[in-house]
Amino acid sequence: DDFYLYNATDGVITGSSGGEKNYKKNWEYPANFEYFNVDGGCELNQYCGFGIQRDSSRGSKQKAFQLVARKAYGTEGFFRFNPFENRSFDQYKSLNLRAAGSEGPISTRFRDAYLSSLAEGSTSLLTSAAQPVLVYLNGQMYGQYNLRERINKWFVAQHLGIEDEAIIDNIDLLCETGDWVRNGSNADYKALSRFMKRNDLNKGDNLQYVLDQMDVQSYFEYVAFMMCSGNRDLSNTRFYRVPGGKWTWVLYDLDKAMDEYDSKSAFWLYTLSIDHSLSYMTDHVPFVALMKVP
Repeated sequence: DDFYLYNATDGVITGSSGGEKNYKKNWEYPANFEYFNVDGGCELNQYCGFGIQRDSSRGSKQKAFQLVARKAYGTEGFFRFNPFENRSFDQYKSLNLRAAGSEGPISTRFRDAYLSSLAEGSTSLLTSAAQPVLVYLNGQMYGQYNLRERINKWFVAQHLGIEDEAIIDNIDLLCETGDWVRNGSNADYKALSRFMKRNDLNKGDNLQYVLDQMDVQSYFEYVAFMMCSGNRDLSNTRFYRVPGGKWTWVLYDLDKAMDEYDSKSAFWLYTLSIDHSLSYMTDHVPFVALMKVP
């Protein structure tokens, strides 16, 4: 309904409510989602939840969207199709329609998708698959997007082959410094970070305590990828822990990688500095603590 898009009071794209722009609200409205392949065949046509993607790009003229399959919309709760060539899944709980994001409207528009693809097969990091698409809102062209796997508890469960909903519901999924909780709890991670800050990891018991809780190989691969790609926006970190498992990192949001020639990428990860790298929005403690161990 156009009302859900453009109404001044309740539309997710425009207007204002209580002094704030509507796109800052985490509203979800009913929508009908159709997906056509390159040959014009309709692969999917079903009701779902529709909202604005919850990142800083909300303020951009071209909004990013999220699509969520729910039984409440009269479906079985999944999108039964696979739009990604490099995935073998036959269903998705939710998807993102990602615009250019921090790249801006006239940049490559596929920087994040392409760099993410380089990590597949060369690292153990989970990555979000991408498919370039053209988006129409109620028949009107709204622009080029990248359809992406949405990184949430269902994403983690699908990639790890977890089907038990009790386990899925208890996956801890954190963002940025670990203070932003997407699912579960951050209590154990914050305690681990404090431990790493206050204790010498060159002492065997201390190091083993960290290794038992943190997938250090995953973390080092994440750090190496940030450095090699020169990603100066470290704010959009995603990491998770499955019940009984270790904290593990996901590759996410490389819009500002390979954006300019600079030699600071290691520095951004090693120190807390409020500058254009947004390095103050990531937890530096693990890298600093582990780099003290030969």
